[in-house]
This record gives sequence, structure tokens and C-alpha cells, in this order.
Amino acid sequence: MAEKFRKGKEKILAGGGFEKFESCVYDIAAILNLLKKRGYRRVFLVGHSTGANKSLYYVYKKNDRRIKGLALVGPMSDLVGQKKALGKKFEPVLKEVRKISRIKKRANLCLPQEIFLKKGLPVLIISAQRYLSLYTAGSREDVFPYSNSRAKWKELKSVKIPVLTVVGSKDEYLDRSAGELTKIFRKNAVNSRRFTAAIIKGAGHGFLKKEKDLAEVLVRWILGVK
Repeated sequence: MAEKFRKGKEKILAGGGFEKFESCVYDIAAILNLLKKRGYRRVFLVGHSTGANKSLYYVYKKNDRRIKGLALVGPMSDLVGQKKALGKKFEPVLKEVRKISRIKKRANLCLPQEIFLKKGLPVLIISAQRYLSLYTAGSREDVFPYSNSRAKWKELKSVKIPVLTVVGSKDEYLDRSAGELTKIFRKNAVNSRRFTAAIIKGAGHGFLKKEKDLAEVLVRWILGVK
């Protein structure tokens, strides 16, 4: 999958489709260490979409005292989104991916296009291990398990610092109203000393054309954290 170009270098196909979710702990720690060296003492961790999963997971794993607040922006369940997108095709695709993941030499390679094409689905450039990380209930990446009424929410329940959730009222990955989703987060942020929620009216998952509204919410929250 590499494409040759000038000076003998290669263009390698890579990115989020091949990453290991748990490695986000090292990425975030590296940035925090850099900020510390630069003299910053109050750091707020703000994660959008998958970045929200990673931010919560980092706080859960490390309980880093340098972080004064955690903002989860567009904290959608990837599992819910994929089920919504694939419908009845979700389980057959997941079954095939699991078979491939058991073959060690193929688990971290790009999934065959045929898996998606034969079911009339858009082709994803993604490895088997990454697909399962995103779309398997109970995986380490499944930190927003609101589709499971019996989920323990251990990651969010472990957070003691202030938490902010920001959801767009028209987020395309919602399977319920933004208000209902916010209530679930509030219910499970039981140990946060201050939980704040914001719903941005008319905003989609990417907050396109609502960036100013999002920025105002974040700044207001940060300034209000003591």
C-alpha cells in the first residue's frame, strides 16, 4: 500500500485506522510533559469525538493531577453509530472481522475491501484490531456505553475533577435526544466535584458553523473552574 515518490521516499498508508487506542495514554502524557516544561500549571483536557474517548481513558488510567478539568465534546458511542449506519449488516461484518483478527499476520493489516463491497457498504481503510476496538461492546475504547443499561461506566465514575459535556442537538450520531444523553452522563459522573453540560442548538457532530458557540462554552467553563 506504499506509493513511491521523489527522492526515494515512500508515502505510507496509515493513520487512525491502524492505531492502537491504548497508545493514546503515551501521546497525551507527552504533551502534558511538554506543557509542564513550558511552565503551564493549569491544564484542561478537551477531547472531541474519538478524542473524548481518549481524554476520558487517560484520566481514568493516570489520574494525572496536572489536569484541572475534563471536557468531553461530542462524546458519541462509536458502537451505536456503526450499528445505526449498518443496520442488519452490522453483526455479519463484525463476525467476519473477528475471524480475520484471529490470524496474527492479518490483524493489523488493512481489512479486505470485499468485506464491505459484497454487502454494499463504503470501504473502510482500517485494520481488524482497530475495527474491533471501535465497534465491540466492552472494549477499552467503549467508554461511553450508553446503549447498555447495565454498563458500569467505570471510566467516568472514576473521574473526580470537574467534567463538561458538550453535545450538538443535531449530532448525526445521536440515537436519542441530546438532553437524554446528557442526563446519562450526569447520572454516571458521580464522583466529579462539578459536572456541567451544554447542548449547542443546531450543531452537528463537527460543530460546523457553531465553532464560536463551542468556544464560548469551553472558555466560560474553564474560567468558572476554581
